[in-house]
Parts: sequence; C-alpha cells; structure tokens
Amino acid sequence: MKDVEKKKMNDEEILDDVNNDDFFWAQFDYKPMSEILKEPPRYTLEKVHSMKLLCNELGAELPEYTLQTSLDKEYFWDAIYVRPCEEKDLPGVMALDREAFPDPWSRESWQRELNMKNPISIWWVAEVKGRIAGFAGVWVAAGEAQLMKIAVKEEVRNQGVGKYLLSFLICESEIDGAEIMTLEVRESNIMARKFYEHCEFVSLGIRPGYYSDTHEGAVIMRRDYPVEDLAELMRCKGCNDVIPVT
Repeated sequence: MKDVEKKKMNDEEILDDVNNDDFFWAQFDYKPMSEILKEPPRYTLEKVHSMKLLCNELGAELPEYTLQTSLDKEYFWDAIYVRPCEEKDLPGVMALDREAFPDPWSRESWQRELNMKNPISIWWVAEVKGRIAGFAGVWVAAGEAQLMKIAVKEEVRNQGVGKYLLSFLICESEIDGAEIMTLEVRESNIMARKFYEHCEFVSLGIRPGYYSDTHEGAVIMRRDYPVEDLAELMRCKGCNDVIPVT
C-alpha cells in the first residue's frame, strides 16, 4: 500500500514540474499557419524536420532569426517542432493526457507504448521549447491504423496542431502498410467529431455503451487512404521529400 501511495506522489510531482510556468504560452502570437507558410498545413515529412526546414522545403520566406510580431511575441509556428515521441516525453504526455481525457492512461500503459514494447504503435509529439503542445498515436496492424489518442494543449487549440500531428500519423501508417484509419469518439464530443470530419473521416455507426465511465456510445469513424497516395509514399520511402497528405 505504501509503495502505491509513493508511486502516485511521484507521478504528481512530475506533473507539477510540467505545469509550473503559467506564463509560458503567453510568449507566442497565434497567427494561422497559412499566414506564415505559402501553403496551409497539409504537408508532412517522411523524416523529422524542424519547422524552419519545412518552411524552406515549401519555399516560404522565413528569416533565420526568430520571427517577432508587432506585439514583440514569437510566432507560434516558428517555435513548434514535430518529432517521434520518446520515453523522455512521459511527464509532458501524461500531464496532457490527464488534461484532455476523463480516462487517462496509467504510467505503465504509456511506458509500454513509448519504450517499444508495443511494436505496432506509432506516436508523435508537437514540442515547443521543451514543452509538449500535443501528441497523437496509432496502432497499425492488418492494413488498418487505429487512432489511439490525439490531444492538444488547451492554450494552443484551433491553431492546426491536431491536423498537423494527424498528417504525420497518416504518412507513417501508410508507409507501414495501412490502407485505412479508424477511430472511436464519444457521441457527446461534437467538437472532436467535427475535427475528424474536417480531416475526411466519415461516420460508420455507433457502438452503444462503449465508454465504461459514463456508458456513453462511441461513434465509429473511418478514413480511407487513396491508392495513388500510398504508391507515392512507397516510392519516396527512405528519402527526405515533402509528401502531400490529402
């Protein structure tokens, strides 16, 4: 019993360390990504690149120094960096998981995902100066990518971070052989359902009583991967080309 209490205290201490700067997100100016790039956030990279390299690949004009707005704040999209999730990200990911979901995963569950004990999982994080702004992950098996979780910090929602993370998962899961992506979302989560519809998911039906905490039904959604996109991804596998995600 004492060991359980000690573990819970350690988890809380880690999460407190993640949230100890209330002013961190106030340093950024949240302009739409399309105002910074010449194209909206519909592109991803097969290998991890910084946002500045992405801008260069797209032909966007971005100074080498940090962009400043008229409010002397840094552009959010100049600071964001999307990369594969690692076990060192556990504190930030756990904190966001607890913030975003009523049924967050345990430390043990996250460790199984992030230390490669689950070979079918793919996880990405959006990082801003060492802080986790968002995360997303899928399991890929038998030609299907199952979206497990996607979450974005409340302070930076509606900026394109979720769609950007999802584009990485689509790209990577296609390369790993997925032909479709599926997910479950709570019936009452209208905002999430609209987000997925905007990302070209369609509703297949409702699974009653799916969520154990509220016995709420889950809307089953699916997104097909166009065959021509998969062929192009396989052709480019191993290169650093920018790959469009439609």
